Amino acid sequence: MSDFRKILTFRVNDVTPDDHIGRRGEITYRDGYLYYHNGSTAGGEIIGGGGAGGPTSWSSITSKPTFATVATSGSYADLIGTPTIPADISDLTDNNSLLGSGGSANTGDIVFNGDTLSNPEDQVVRLESQNFTQTASYSFTPGNEYSTAVWSGTEVVFNDPTQAVYDAIWALTDISEVELQINGTWYTVTYSGSSTPGLPAAATLFVGETAVDGPLNIDVAEFRIRQGTTSYVEIDGSDFRVDVQDDIRMYANDTFRLVNRSSENSISIQTNDGQHSWYFRADGNLELPYGSNIVDSNGNNVIPTVPTSMSQLTNDSGFIAPVSAPASSLGAPGDEPGKIAFDAGYIYYCTAFYDGVANIWKRVAWSLDTW
Repeated sequence: MSDFRKILTFRVNDVTPDDHIGRRGEITYRDGYLYYHNGSTAGGEIIGGGGAGGPTSWSSITSKPTFATVATSGSYADLIGTPTIPADISDLTDNNSLLGSGGSANTGDIVFNGDTLSNPEDQVVRLESQNFTQTASYSFTPGNEYSTAVWSGTEVVFNDPTQAVYDAIWALTDISEVELQINGTWYTVTYSGSSTPGLPAAATLFVGETAVDGPLNIDVAEFRIRQGTTSYVEIDGSDFRVDVQDDIRMYANDTFRLVNRSSENSISIQTNDGQHSWYFRADGNLELPYGSNIVDSNGNNVIPTVPTSMSQLTNDSGFIAPVSAPASSLGAPGDEPGKIAFDAGYIYYCTAFYDGVANIWKRVAWSLDTW
């Protein structure tokens, strides 16, 4: 006789009450167990328990899978293959430049302490905003756009350059990027000027810092020409600098104070050409640039010009300011027509400009009569 197994498929009824009699052969579900009904006994019999032994125990089940410890402990420490959780931002690797290109994700010694962004090493903390567009990009290699390019430590000399090298160097701006590959390692350098004497002489690119000692041959030189503006706020531990390309605006809903705590130095306001400065001095006085004045919106002087000679006076009311009495009729440098003087014996009047030769002062003695 051939061996065969009968596969029985049946439907388990929904949860039934414990006094349910049911039909003979009916299987129901209650409280996590299956029950078989014979059609006469209320509640039925638990399948596998013989009606009295209860459900099959966990230990009696064979071929069970092996569960990891965490399945019963629920503890993260019991997990295996967990990732390393970084303890500091410096432990992160920004492969996709999510925090910016290059090394801008490296905070160095800048740390957050509560609500404070600080640098315990007294180095520069800088917040920068850039508004620029990239207008061109060049990648130069030896044997193509030049014969050799030599890095000396502070400058790059392109020997036998093509016109493309000259065009790139001429187009560089303060916010352009220059990257050099030396012995397979890339260095980002700061552009600080150039010398392009004209073909076929060597073109020289000056950089702002020494990335590596030279002289060394350059594998690849990449220029990214950018146009635009950069604004920033910079603190270096002793100085605070704000450099913006547009307006600086500060608002206050209460008293706005600009306080200089120095007992010696002034608050200085300087024009763009650097030739004129206004000083709010520590002694409380305002010092204006030489020859300047305070004017209204129409350009009229708010503070009148102080005359330096009699010729600058207008005597609309007939008043004449006296000067010191002359030592002789020849007078002294600075004497001019119209000056008068008094002393106990005479009244003096100046008739001409001083020349050191002519007798320009006249005098009349006081009358001793009474009236």
